[in-house]
Amino acid sequence: MSAPQAPEGSHLKDNALGLGHAIFFGVAGTAPTFSLSAALGTLVSTAGLRAPGSLLWGGIIMLGITLAFVALNRKSPDAGASYAWIRDTFGPTLGFLAGWTVLVQSVLFM
Repeated sequence: MSAPQAPEGSHLKDNALGLGHAIFFGVAGTAPTFSLSAALGTLVSTAGLRAPGSLLWGGIIMLGITLAFVALNRKSPDAGASYAWIRDTFGPTLGFLAGWTVLVQSVLFM
């Protein structure tokens, strides 16, 4: 049995990705795993037997946020850009501040 073939022109060109790209993909793949393992140990040591309930409660909240983003993307597809939704709803000043808030929190907390 042979492996399925990709349609013509749909594959990555040779040497299209360099060392920087490989590092980026490696970090992107390992960072969520490291975050989960670090957070899980802290959660279990703090909450003990309540840890599964804490994860479930957090998952329900994240599901609600996900559904809100799905609804917002149906109305205004801006690739999850909350600053664009805030701009359209509350005006350009708050949209501008929301965009900078996202940038600053990413720099400080990532």
